[in-house]
Amino acid sequence: MALLGLMTMDSEAAQWAFGQTDRSIDKLTRNPLNDGRALADLDLTTTEQAVAHGLERKPKGFVVISKDAAQHVFESTKADEKHLFLKSDGTVTCSVWVF
Repeated sequence: MALLGLMTMDSEAAQWAFGQTDRSIDKLTRNPLNDGRALADLDLTTTEQAVAHGLERKPKGFVVISKDAAQHVFESTKADEKHLFLKSDGTVTCSVWVF
């Protein structure tokens, strides 16, 4: 029913509605989180581990998406074009989204 209402709008209202939709979609596609990948089941400890991220560029960041223990996961050295360098406060298995 909403589509029928849009089809009967005058041209100016329809252009406005489509413009709003285009702007919303543009905001979603420019989100840096979209250009990432999940790295699952990383076993981390207090020793730095180089984790291949596969982005072929320096990552903008990462987000921990799951972990099996109450440990902090952090970047111990700045990432490069091939690896994240991660540590944790203790033993933890986690998954991260790197983007």
